[in-house]
This record gives sequence, structure tokens and C-alpha cells, in this order.
Amino acid sequence: WTSPAKSDIFHQFHRGNDQAPIVALSRLCDAFPGDPDWIRWYAAVALYSEYQKKAAETTRPWGVLPAYVYRDDEWLKAVEGDRYQSSREAYREQVLNGMPMGAGYYLKAFPVWFGRRGNYGVLLSQAKGLATAARLRRDEAALDLVARQLEWVVGRNPFVQSTMWGEGYDFAQQYSVSSGDIVGSLPVGIMTRGNRDLPYWPAQNSYVYKEVWVHPSARWLWLMEDLVSGDHHPDPRPKQPLEFSLSQQTGRDGRVTIRLSARGAGRHTFTLRADNLAVGQATRKLNLKSGKPGSLTWKGRMRSAAAPWVAVVIPDDDLSRRRDVVGAVRPSAGKR
Repeated sequence: WTSPAKSDIFHQFHRGNDQAPIVALSRLCDAFPGDPDWIRWYAAVALYSEYQKKAAETTRPWGVLPAYVYRDDEWLKAVEGDRYQSSREAYREQVLNGMPMGAGYYLKAFPVWFGRRGNYGVLLSQAKGLATAARLRRDEAALDLVARQLEWVVGRNPFVQSTMWGEGYDFAQQYSVSSGDIVGSLPVGIMTRGNRDLPYWPAQNSYVYKEVWVHPSARWLWLMEDLVSGDHHPDPRPKQPLEFSLSQQTGRDGRVTIRLSARGAGRHTFTLRADNLAVGQATRKLNLKSGKPGSLTWKGRMRSAAAPWVAVVIPDDDLSRRRDVVGAVRPSAGKR
């Protein structure tokens, strides 16, 4: 949202900075692990990650992160005659060409835009946010999705063409008037034709979509840091012989059951931190015998059934070995 009033949905269309709050919250989690608000910061990052993974299913087989959710009445606030905004009717048509979600909301693969077209500013900033979340959560599936975004840029797209000059297959000249061709440079990005919500990459070399800007390359390098670094992987040599996994069940009435399955040896303590979920005894102990599985169960109730909940389980007060689980009340048929 553009403000705490939650009256207008936040959108960008050229130079995106969607990663900023996710990076900030992730760094807060790392810097202040014992803060009472830690679980709130962590939950926000986890929910962003889950949203992006779910939203990317709508653009299969490419798995490109969609731009934003729009409302069908936003065109009424569009500024007529703006240099980069030609008409309210065009704004409305672009929104309605997105994927309908019900209640007047639409999910768009590309932003609503006019003069400045090309989606790498938004796409790569969102990918950075997802990569940051993946590292915090040690989520390999999310990191794989980040890699899909970079593959889209260098040729895994409907045009089978790399958009990075000097890298990949069949790369084309870019609009770089003053500097000439630069190996590794990226343009503003793939755009749409007219008011459609489909990728369009014409052959002609023209601004703005093929114009070389700094921010796409900067985002690319920042993402490389996340994908190349190996510190997001769990420690293959745990301090104690312990492995555990989590599962959950969320009822329509907001009642939640979280189950922990563990293998190992010795006495272990598991502490649960939760957001939007009230549980009784947060810390449980479990005696494990080698070769025999053990289990624990937490039962709780959602504080608000209208929002998802997030829980993090920490073994033996070692936050680096945490695991999380996310749940929500699924809408009944006819209420989607």
C-alpha cells in the first residue's frame, strides 16, 4: 500500500525498489534475533516469499514474477495528459487485460505503463526481494525461482533471445547512444504491445525498452551475490544429531495444529515463535532415541482468520537451525 490507510495499492513501472523493505526486515532479523518483534519481521518476509512463489505459477511455463495487483477503479485517479500517462481509458484497459482475481482485483504480469516501457526495473527488484527472503528462510525452491528470472533475461523467454549484450544466444544491439555496446549491459527490459499484458520484444533498436540503464545491471549483480554465495544452505554438520520437519493443518474455524517430526538422539528443546497465532506452551522438550522417530504437536488459534499465520520452530535455542511453516484459512467454494 502507499500508506497505512491502505486505500491505494503501491505500484512502480520503471525503476523498482520493491526489494527495499524485504532487505531491511531481513537484516533486522539477523541483527536482533532476540527482539520481541523478530517474528513480525520474519513473518513479513516469509509471506512476501510465499506470495511471489504462488504468483509465479500464473506465468507458467516461464515462471516470471508478475508485476502487481491492480484494482479496476484505479484509472479514475490517473493523471490525464501526464508525459508518461496518455489516457485514463488506456490505464483501465491495461488493468482489465490482467488476470481477474475477483472483487475487482487483477493480477498483471507487466506493470501499467505508457511512455517508459520495459519491466526489468520491477522484475529484478522483486527478484532481489525474493532472493533475500530465500536466504533468510533457507528456501531452495525460492532461490530456484530467482534463477528463473535471470534465465528469462538471458534467453529463456518466448523470443529465445538474450537481452544482455555479449551474453547468451542471439543477443541484439541495444540503445546506447553515448557509450556504444557494453558487454554485460542490460536494457530497460521486455515490454508489452499496446495495452495487452503479454511480452513483446520487437526487432528495432529504440528507446526506452532497449535503452541501456544502470539499475538493471546493478540489480543483476546484486542477485548474483545471493545465488553464488553458499551461506544460505543449512549446516551439513549439525552440532547434535538432529533432523526435524514441520507440517500444519488450518481449520476453517481458525484452529491450527502444527506437528514436528524429528529423528536423532538425546534430549532436545523446541521453541515456537508465531505471528497471528496464539499457542499455549511455546517450548516443548523431546527425548529421542537413535533410529526411532519422535514427534511434538502444538495447537493454537489464529488471532485473525482474514490473514495468514507464520510459525518458526527453533531447536535447542539455535536460531541458525530454525524451520518455518505458513498457513491460512482457505476460502470456501464461491467465496474466492
